[in-house]
Amino acid sequence: MHQEIGYARSAKKLIIPLVEPGVSASQLAMLQGLEYIPFDFQDPLQGRARLNQELKKLLDQQIAKARQREAMLIGLAVIALLVIAADSNSVSVAPQA
Repeated sequence: MHQEIGYARSAKKLIIPLVEPGVSASQLAMLQGLEYIPFDFQDPLQGRARLNQELKKLLDQQIAKARQREAMLIGLAVIALLVIAADSNSVSVAPQA
């Protein structure tokens, strides 16, 4: 499992660890510092409900980030168009003789 986590980190992949309740932080090894989802494998229905809840929260966060990026890109595009329009209005044409 250590190699997979190392590979995922180096590839900047999303890691969603499921950790059995009662596992101490010292046992997490490469998962230390990562947010994890407690999952009781002895009670999978409750674990699945918690997993769904956490995944929905994660999805909502990703959607919010995507919307922020879209708004920023639209804002930059508007600014670029305004600069181009202002630049084209300031170009003067010399009269022909």
